[in-house]
Amino acid sequence: MICVFILLFAFFHRTSSSPADSCGDQFQCLKTEITGVNGQYQICLWWDSSLSSCDKDGKDSMSHACPSDDESDKIEGMKEGQENALCNIVDCDGYAVFGIKDGKGCGGSSGVFGFSGVNGIYCGSGTEGGYCGGGNQKDCMWIIPAPECTTTTPPPEPTTTSSVSVTTTTKTSNPDPTVTDTPPTTTVKTIETTTTVAVDCTVDEPPCPEFGDLDSCENGPVAGCKWDELTGTCSVDECALSESNCVAACGCHYLPLAGCVPDPEHAASNAHVRQDVYDANEDGLVSEETSAQFNFFGLPMWAVYAMAGGIALVLISTVAAGLYCAKKRKHAMDIANMEDAVEMTANPMVHQVANESTTFTLTVR
Repeated sequence: MICVFILLFAFFHRTSSSPADSCGDQFQCLKTEITGVNGQYQICLWWDSSLSSCDKDGKDSMSHACPSDDESDKIEGMKEGQENALCNIVDCDGYAVFGIKDGKGCGGSSGVFGFSGVNGIYCGSGTEGGYCGGGNQKDCMWIIPAPECTTTTPPPEPTTTSSVSVTTTTKTSNPDPTVTDTPPTTTVKTIETTTTVAVDCTVDEPPCPEFGDLDSCENGPVAGCKWDELTGTCSVDECALSESNCVAACGCHYLPLAGCVPDPEHAASNAHVRQDVYDANEDGLVSEETSAQFNFFGLPMWAVYAMAGGIALVLISTVAAGLYCAKKRKHAMDIANMEDAVEMTANPMVHQVANESTTFTLTVR
């Protein structure tokens, strides 16, 4: 019975601490903080099991993490907590890049996320991931933007410059008729005109919504589709379609490691944004908001543990009832034997019981 209970507990405990092997799973556990340091920004990234959305146990660890693409910087077994954070210092308008791997790799789809008050965080998975140096490079690549520079001006709109040549002829007359007239002077002036050309950000949207899974969405016959693992939908990836025209005017910008991706400002409206909600408040009590978080087949984890406890209680009760019934049967048999003994005592004689060739003799004294 104890073994059954241990197996049940191990099953539910394993389920609540499954590996974070996709951008969506890691997103539910990660936190970030951006602080100013001598005119630059320090960007840190860590994971926190106390987030109600996180399915990893605090005693567990991420397989490995990388604050850079140098293999020597790889951290095996990344523990939770800000004291174990990955940190980089970057300039304004820059990006901090980190790699985190858990389980067998980084599956699912890439996407734009927002957490800890920071929007426009990009995560690359699969072939778009793999930031860590060495090994099989199956980590999720996280790119976190630094705040914008306050002294820079917006980039100018694309322009084209054309040249127009204007030719003028000036004839000078000589008042002395005996002298041949001065030949006319030809002057060529070039006037440059600048014309603003609007950037065409429109793309022909492919029929992405008709695809119902990651493989048919991103690897099917239609280019420019992106699978969203958190919503289970396939939609057009406009920045991917604008790869040859990746400009801020279209809400996209080019990252050397990620390609053409949505810029933080435009990505905020389409990002998966998570509010940091924790399993317990300062008094150690689970809040109503936390209790509403669904983590296991659409059920809150407290309900899952309650069900496991109920199943264990039913099994224990069944075994206890069986033992009680067995004890009652034995007690009834003992009473019956005692009654037989009393009856035999009332008639003192030797009782012989014959059974085929075997004879059993019981003498009552």
